[in-house]
Amino acid sequence: MADVWAATDLSSRRQVALKLMHVRTAKDPVLIERMQREARIAAAIQSPYVCAVLGSGSARGRPYIVYERLDGEPLSRLLSRETSLPFSEVAILFDNVLEGLVAAHTAGAIHRDLTPANIFLQDVSTGRRAKILDFGISKERAPSVELTLTRDGSELGSLAYMAPEQAKAAWEVDERADIYAVGTIMFRALAGRLPFEASSPRAVVAMKVERDPPSLGEVTAEVWPADLERFLQTSLSRRREDRFPSAWSALAAWRMVVAHTDSAREKGARASRHPPPPVEAVEENTRTETMTMTVAHPRRISPKGTGRKR
Repeated sequence: MADVWAATDLSSRRQVALKLMHVRTAKDPVLIERMQREARIAAAIQSPYVCAVLGSGSARGRPYIVYERLDGEPLSRLLSRETSLPFSEVAILFDNVLEGLVAAHTAGAIHRDLTPANIFLQDVSTGRRAKILDFGISKERAPSVELTLTRDGSELGSLAYMAPEQAKAAWEVDERADIYAVGTIMFRALAGRLPFEASSPRAVVAMKVERDPPSLGEVTAEVWPADLERFLQTSLSRRREDRFPSAWSALAAWRMVVAHTDSAREKGARASRHPPPPVEAVEENTRTETMTMTVAHPRRISPKGTGRKR
């Protein structure tokens, strides 16, 4: 629908990103309204974890949106290099994503197209910050507006990350579809593969509708924290009634997962630093000898917890 250009605001000399609609699509009133809606929705979201809108308008009949310019890379590019990420990195990045999602939902916007390509890893002084991009097919809560922009039976979003109900009726989804997408991205980042994979997009959708999601342990043959497995199973439930009811509840649950995982990892580290001393035993006869007992270190909760990359 549009290109995104690196640009300079001539009045402020600020470096910005300019999303400019194609000439061929600027003749479609539905697409024009959709881009204008994107500008309106994104501008209403105030969060350091959502790419900020600085302005919008039309030039020579072509709508445009001015966004803040970000230095870094999309999560999709990082995953193409690293395959999977350590839990310590996922913990921070997805706290950011869920924070951004809370702000979006509070502003009345449902993204509907959360994928690794739409999560940008911004380089900041403290490391990386995740920001949500592209509200181009987002949905406002007002159904009268949505029905004019979404044709019956149309599918909006990327099938690999789409909630089962979105594949059936994109205009009927609510905030829980975004929670499903975040859970799918998180699963992909930790396991190195999607929870559902098949030879065709239609087969993927059928699997989502008919099957419960696999666990991380099933696809990686590794042991993962039970809290983490439960979080993903809840986020990826095929029935939206069984998912977290809001982004805020998902964020609160995620922070509990991270706290428990960090606590377990710290206990394991302390035990490894302070192994028990050798035990001396005395034979019943007159000969005395020293017997050293070997005490194995506690098993780590997951190789991912140590920061090792796959």
